Amino acid sequence: MEKALTARRIAEGLLFGEGIRWRGDEIVLSDMIGERVVAVDPASGAIRTLFDQGIRTNGLVVLDDGSILVLSMYDTKVLKLAPDGAVETYADLSGVATGYLGDVVMHASGDLYVDDVGVRPFHGEPLKQIGRVILVKPDGSLSPVLENLSFPNGIVISADGRTLFLVQSFLSPPSITAFNIRADGSLGDPRPFATAESLIDGLTADDAGGIWACVPHENEIRRFDSGGEITHRVLFGNYEPIACTIGGPNGTVMAVTAIKSLEGRNIFEEMQAKKVRADIFTVDVPFANRLSRP
Repeated sequence: MEKALTARRIAEGLLFGEGIRWRGDEIVLSDMIGERVVAVDPASGAIRTLFDQGIRTNGLVVLDDGSILVLSMYDTKVLKLAPDGAVETYADLSGVATGYLGDVVMHASGDLYVDDVGVRPFHGEPLKQIGRVILVKPDGSLSPVLENLSFPNGIVISADGRTLFLVQSFLSPPSITAFNIRADGSLGDPRPFATAESLIDGLTADDAGGIWACVPHENEIRRFDSGGEITHRVLFGNYEPIACTIGGPNGTVMAVTAIKSLEGRNIFEEMQAKKVRADIFTVDVPFANRLSRP
């Protein structure tokens, strides 16, 4: 029987949150349309800016030393933000990427998997099924490991490090696909995992093998078990969840960024006009994430 979980709003005042992650006791994320990376104190709701250089940031990864790898969407670079505020280029994907950079996940090996959505919709390009996932090796080498994707989006790696799960948001129907991760970082053949009746966005995983997926147009997050069956739903009322992650001090708190409902309006037009508003939520979940990435 499916179970319902309750979300509580802890912070507000962002435009469009993406790439949400735990960093110790705090939450970090991109305010993509606000063009900054921020940290949120889950106890007080206080928001502080970590990076603000007029760059449209997107997905991010938190490293063990507290540094953040964040995707710069438009110039297709991976930036490294050190805890002391220093910024450097970690990888330059401009010679490989064909569209905006979206979400990102890092394997325990140090391999980085980066969404290349294939097109530039904010620059007027129509959506096409030409997205890719680009592998960034620790030595800096780059190679596409998946191609011909329909707007690759949420991406997560299972607790055992053997499986990568990827959303294709504009596939019909929107789908989550599983891929075996080979020893060299390449990916095996696709396996259907789960679908939804409308767009799927961000993903996170738990150590029991569950995959949690944001389904914004249905105003909820769904947990799928290892067989792709729904076990839990988190309902958000008139908010549309965009990105989620499980972690925190005990590994059992989901942090979520959600936008106020667009009520059917075109999301790219609303984002470009800066008419979107995002808040931060947390949810106590019955499954820990101490091993999955992110």
